[in-house]
Amino acid sequence: MPIDSYEVFWDGLNPGSSAFTSLAIVESETLHYTTSNVVAGTNYRFRVSASNLVGDSVASPYLLVKAANRPDAPNKPIAISQD
Repeated sequence: MPIDSYEVFWDGLNPGSSAFTSLAIVESETLHYTTSNVVAGTNYRFRVSASNLVGDSVASPYLLVKAANRPDAPNKPIAISQD
């Protein structure tokens, strides 16, 4: 039976808690999901479950992710003469 969709869960509302909440349902053709609703320096846990006509799978083990700050822009390039 093919997978129809995936459900992404996180504990982003209460980092470190044991309660995961649904973040999104993603179609099976999409193999990535991006969220920007995070705070830099905060740890988040994510899990995924798959769904098809038979039902939902057991949720995956969680993945721990620490949100980072966006890096500063690089310095402008400097032209160097090569005589």
